[in-house]
Amino acid sequence: MPEYDKDGFLIVSETYSCEHFEPVPGRLFCMKECWYCKWSDFHKNLKSGNNDSSICRYERHE
Repeated sequence: MPEYDKDGFLIVSETYSCEHFEPVPGRLFCMKECWYCKWSDFHKNLKSGNNDSSICRYERHE
């Protein structure tokens, strides 16, 4: 069952992938995983050290 944060965004792991994947522009390496997806916020968590989960900001995610 999917989990959502307090703002209603889907919580994802770095290896999760879905049909809404779009690569982060300008990345040299890309795999079809949330870590490399433009909709995830993993890149914003780098300073906090929390890299094992993030949220998906795809606006039509259910």
